[in-house]
Amino acid sequence: MPTLHITRQHTLSLDKARAIAQQWAVDAERDFGMDIFLEKATGKANAASTTSNDALQTVDRWNFKRSGVHGSLVTNAQSFELELHLGFLLGAFQHKIKQQIEQNLDQLLGPAKG
Repeated sequence: MPTLHITRQHTLSLDKARAIAQQWAVDAERDFGMDIFLEKATGKANAASTTSNDALQTVDRWNFKRSGVHGSLVTNAQSFELELHLGFLLGAFQHKIKQQIEQNLDQLLGPAKG
């Protein structure tokens, strides 16, 4: 099962990042028939994080699924992380799917740095 992992750093406020993630969820439900649910929680985005700023540690996870695909979008005050698991049939289009996701993220956040 092919897996796509895309991470984008950002300098948005947590509220703005949440608004963008929510709009993404609405669009994904409408355009792709995804079933999406939000897990809003406070905790460290990753165990290596040593920051004491609570806003940087607040993590929202948007889980999604439909036939042939499932994954999550994790949003915090620093980044968006999308993990997408593709089924057999969609796996053949993984490069095109990744390209489209990256274009959508560019529209929402600006081009990736690096």
